[in-house]
Amino acid sequence: MFAGPTGTEVIARLIPQAHATLKPGGWLLLEVSGTIAEKVMGMLQHWEEVSAKSDLQSIPRVIQARKQKTN
Repeated sequence: MFAGPTGTEVIARLIPQAHATLKPGGWLLLEVSGTIAEKVMGMLQHWEEVSAKSDLQSIPRVIQARKQKTN
């Protein structure tokens, strides 16, 4: 699968689908290129606990985000 010209096109489609599918409090984990990690984190502004985990070379590699819990 090709990610698109900026590398985030597939992720931009995946995030809303994951939000619709996950239960409240569920986690989304994405392995990404370090060059797009900040862009992907910005796409998760309506999620909670958004953070990046670095690989052994200290490159941001895994983005995690939690769907909001309902009150």
